[in-house]
Amino acid sequence: MRKSVVNLDSSTLWLFLSSYKGAFAVVGAVALAGWLLQLTIGAVPVGLLSFPVNALGLGLMVVVSVFLAFLPCRRGFAWLSGLSLSLATLSGMAVLALVLGLVPQVPVGSEGYSALGFDSLLRAWPFVLLYLLMTFNLTAVLVRRFKAFKWSSYAFYLNHLGLWLMLVAAGFGAADKQRYVMPVTEGTTEWRVYDKDDQLLELPLAIKLIDFRMETYPARLGMAPEPRFFESDVVVYTRDEQRLERSVSVNAPIRVGGWMIYQYGYDAERGKEARWSSFELVYDRWAPGTYLGLVLFVLGALCLLWRGTKTVKSRRYESVE
Repeated sequence: MRKSVVNLDSSTLWLFLSSYKGAFAVVGAVALAGWLLQLTIGAVPVGLLSFPVNALGLGLMVVVSVFLAFLPCRRGFAWLSGLSLSLATLSGMAVLALVLGLVPQVPVGSEGYSALGFDSLLRAWPFVLLYLLMTFNLTAVLVRRFKAFKWSSYAFYLNHLGLWLMLVAAGFGAADKQRYVMPVTEGTTEWRVYDKDDQLLELPLAIKLIDFRMETYPARLGMAPEPRFFESDVVVYTRDEQRLERSVSVNAPIRVGGWMIYQYGYDAERGKEARWSSFELVYDRWAPGTYLGLVLFVLGALCLLWRGTKTVKSRRYESVE
């Protein structure tokens, strides 16, 4: 009798979790747990999910999804890869994305002022936990569909695998992204930067500032003219003896190897006569995953569009006959 009651309670629990109401309850509980962590221990430590922790975590996520998919009792996997959880996690992330867009965010690596992390949301526990749950859900969805592989579902595979790659590269790879600011005086070459701990580092590339140019708006009533446009002519040297002459402006960064170089600042006191310019150098080892994911996602979307158009034409042809 007691065993049947336990089985009944278990079945009732799984029915609830599999429902949309249950999935949203789980997402709400995860977000609540995140805010409790935020209030008690603060924001997610910078570098917590850096290599190799992120790689191990991602591998564990894939292994667990595959393991659950082949268990005799697959209730847990059915819930993890279910549509209700997908919609709930997407809704939760959409709400946080709305907050991200409405609340001004402090620079990456800076401490926020909001106890709940609203002004540094990308480092807030609710965001990180919901991101992990959403990624886990998408991983399980892919495992479930690949387990029952069908060539006719190629558009789904392309689309969702591309989405998974972009999601993983953007989240798991965020902690591995390197950002440095390098000031360079006109006519000199610089290859050294300071990290967040004020330690001097030597980068595998060097920048020589040839010239700095600025265009300004007309001055207003004694106020200093505001910059309208500024850019730097540079020569970039790499360890493999490349010499690249480029121009870097605010909205036109340049890529050298795996590095992106952005125009960051200048000597504001001298304005047009500035003798130095600063550049932000960003290295993202996960960037290839982002680009590959984008290509697969677009291909999948085009395939879905093509199949949809083909189906509509076929139905029209049948109706004419």
